[in-house]
Amino acid sequence: MLIFSQDGRFLFYKTHLIAFGMVSLIACRPKEIELPFQTIERRQTAGTGEIWEPREPGLMIIASRDDLVKINDLFTKGAQTRLNDLDFETSFAIAAFLGWQPRGHEGLEIIRLTYKNDEVKVFARVGNPSTEDAVTSPYHLIIVRKDTEWNRKISFTLYLNNIPALSLSHFIP
Repeated sequence: MLIFSQDGRFLFYKTHLIAFGMVSLIACRPKEIELPFQTIERRQTAGTGEIWEPREPGLMIIASRDDLVKINDLFTKGAQTRLNDLDFETSFAIAAFLGWQPRGHEGLEIIRLTYKNDEVKVFARVGNPSTEDAVTSPYHLIIVRKDTEWNRKISFTLYLNNIPALSLSHFIP
């Protein structure tokens, strides 16, 4: 349908109005954004001799001073110092664990973080088991900057080689 002004000038087609509305709705949907991060440490076992006991993968969110009690010597003294010095107003930490491995392992590496609709996706690459005869518990500990407004409960999903492994929710101040 053609739409004209009162003085008879052509304004636009009704289909243009519908198309414009659809484009506006699509543009208003939240976009998935990449979250930059920095590695604190990435190891096969904790530098303190402790290991992540569960055999299955794990995810730990450290978003406040209260969360620091969860680390229980899982990380080296240097990493613990960096976590204790972390400014939780501007950053938080994520640790991804592969789980207890009965043999040596090439490890776990967080390669990408995305954020959309109160969900953070943590993508990690899993290395291959080695022939080394040693118990390992590979992990990767990172710092994430709060470049956007958080202050709510966020769902975190860990993907190992692009396959969802586990999800948890945590309040990020």
